[in-house]
Formats: sequence, structure tokens, C-alpha cells
Amino acid sequence: MCQAHHTAGRRLLTKDLPPEAERAVREFFGDYTDAIDPIRQDLVDAIEAGDVDPSSISSIRTEVRRIAGNYTDDVQVVMQAGTERGLEVGRQIAARRHQLDIAFDLVPERTLEEFSDWAETATSETLDTLTEDTARYIRAAHEEGLSIDELTERVNDELFDGRLQDWQARRTARTATVSSSNAGSHTAHEDADGVVAEEWVASLDGRQRDSHADADGQIVAVGNTFLVGGAEARHPGDPSLPLEELVNCRCVAVPVFRDELTDDEFAQLESGGRLNV
Repeated sequence: MCQAHHTAGRRLLTKDLPPEAERAVREFFGDYTDAIDPIRQDLVDAIEAGDVDPSSISSIRTEVRRIAGNYTDDVQVVMQAGTERGLEVGRQIAARRHQLDIAFDLVPERTLEEFSDWAETATSETLDTLTEDTARYIRAAHEEGLSIDELTERVNDELFDGRLQDWQARRTARTATVSSSNAGSHTAHEDADGVVAEEWVASLDGRQRDSHADADGQIVAVGNTFLVGGAEARHPGDPSLPLEELVNCRCVAVPVFRDELTDDEFAQLESGGRLNV
């Protein structure tokens, strides 16, 4: 990978993020690529040893699943550590931006447990996707008539470097960090004195989802849920959201204080309603 492309990729990885989140995404990205790199090496060894029949997608899928399964725990550790880091970062960002008097390193246990469950699920889904993408890639490369040496070179350079450890790893690192960071900010708003509500703020730059643009300016009481694309969300990047509302989300929630609301607005929020500004 040339240096110019690598530098551009790093910029895309952290574009529009606060500095604390930038560092967290980069750490996640590095740890994640390190965790899946042994899968690459074991797969190349298996192809060269003849343990993979490139003419049979079921054979490829079985072998890749076996290899990837050996590293399940390593990938899950990365997911867990990355989201815990993101939770603390979110609380830190909220405290800095809005002068909230909170302990940013004291993430509520219920939120830690939620993202621990998410890490387990995300690991399984990530390795399933890696298995399927790899199997289809190797089968297609075989149909091109590539030799074993050519196939392993493609697996190394194009599949892992170009796909799994480039754009897919960037998307995973950014989505997981932003999601957990937003959850951390949400817990900071819950803990802070004077914060009674949250407002959804979308990045209205022409690249936003229509559903997230529609949610921009929506205000809900802390503890209530936003309505986004027909789904309920406690905060942007809520892991319970459908993937089409979650992946690469760049929205944030900002705190709303009591003195920013009229009595009628406050009463509406207190009764479970939503405001739109």
C-alpha cells in the first residue's frame, strides 16, 4: 500500500471526529487488524498445503470458518476493549464540550454489560462475514485460472490488505467507536446535574441519511428514546438500531438544560413526548 493511500485512509478513518475519538478509532483499527492478521497467514498456509479445495465454495467456507474460529477470543477482546475505550471517550467529550461535572471514567455497569454483549455478537457476525467474503473471493479467483502462488498473492494483497484490513476494518473501527462513544456521552448526560433532555444533531453535509436528517433537532427527555427511521434509539449509534441506521452514523446527541426549555416544552418531555426544533 503506497504512503499516499495509507495517509488518505487514516484521514477517512477519523474525519470529523473530536481528537479523543480520533485516537480511540486509530487504536481500535490497529488492534483489529493485528487480531485478524493471523487468519491471513493460516489461510495462506492452508492453501499452499492443499487443505483448501478452491473449486468448492463449501470446502473453502469450512476451512476459513475453522481457521477464523481459532481467533474468536482475540477478536472479541479487541471489540470489548475498543468499546470500553469508546464509552470513556464519550463521557470525556461530553464533559469537555458542555462543562459537565462528572467522572468520565466511571461508566455505568449496565452500559458496560450491554457493550460486552454487543462485542460477543459483533465478533460472531464479523467472522461470519469474513468467512463468506473470503470463500467467495477465493472461489472467484480460482475460476480465473490462477495458480496457487497467484492465488495466495491475491489473498494477501487484495483480499486482506485491500478489503478486510482496509475499508472493512475502517468501517468496523469507526462504527464501534462512534457507537460506544455516543453511548458514553448519553450516560454522561444521565449523570450530569441540570441536564433534562437530549437533542439529536445530524451532520447535514449532503452525505447524511434522510432518516437522520429528519431526526435532526429532535429532543427527548433523558431516559426516553429518539424516533429514527421508524426505530427507537436511546442515542445515535444505539447498537439496537437496524444496521442501515447504525453503520457509519455521524450524528451526536447534545444535552439540553432546564433553562433552555419553556414550561410547556418541559411538561411535554416529562410526559414522554418528543419536541422538534
